[in-house]
Amino acid sequence: MKSHEMKDKIQKLLSSGVTGKQVETSTGISKSNFYNLKNGSTSIEKINYETVVKLADFYDKQVELKTLETNREEYLEFVTNIQTLGSDIKINKSNSINRKAFKEVMNEFFEEMYHDQGLVISLFDSYKEKAKR
Repeated sequence: MKSHEMKDKIQKLLSSGVTGKQVETSTGISKSNFYNLKNGSTSIEKINYETVVKLADFYDKQVELKTLETNREEYLEFVTNIQTLGSDIKINKSNSINRKAFKEVMNEFFEEMYHDQGLVISLFDSYKEKAKR
């Protein structure tokens, strides 16, 4: 992740309703350090890289949770459709590809994808944007 992206995420986090207690509990960053950032006594540029990464990751998790809460039914339907897609993959008979090996690799791919909630939510967000058009 690029540093300007992380800085943007931290700025959004600071202007959100997240409390210092939530940040401290989830990241280990003290409430006072978070409030110093929030009230401007410490600038984002002055904090160490580890703290920047923790805050940016915390912001990502908050966005993910909000996405899931807001769109729970649609998200679950989206994931179910992805699972169906994985089981419905057809391989052209004229291809020289090994069907069994291909199916196994695709199953591994979908299994890995399910474990990466950030990826699934990113795909869901992309779907929602495209569905608006």
